[in-house]
Amino acid sequence: EANRLVYTVSLLHAEPAMGAPRAVEPTAAPVHAKDAFQPVYPNPARGQAILSFTLAGPARVHIAVYDVLGRAVMLPVEGYRTAGAYREPIDLSALAAGVYFVRLRAGSFSATRRVVRMD
Repeated sequence: EANRLVYTVSLLHAEPAMGAPRAVEPTAAPVHAKDAFQPVYPNPARGQAILSFTLAGPARVHIAVYDVLGRAVMLPVEGYRTAGAYREPIDLSALAAGVYFVRLRAGSFSATRRVVRMD
């Protein structure tokens, strides 16, 4: 569904006063069906990890990394993004080995993914 295209099509028509039949070329525009936050890759991670997400429409994006006690330990992404697919690298090397949670908020959408930091 995320790769669905919307087409605008005109029919061929010929009228004696207008000359030869003519057509309007179809126009295609991608439609992002919904917001999504894919699993963190690689997981477990030693240093850098990739956050992949898709926005259905423009939104202010806030991504934070939390430890198991719920404390925010990193704010790798903060700002406005247009609709589309994104891959944001984050550097986890400054964090101690352990389990962390990455939370993405974009407009009314919110999702959390688990990531393990290894030495």
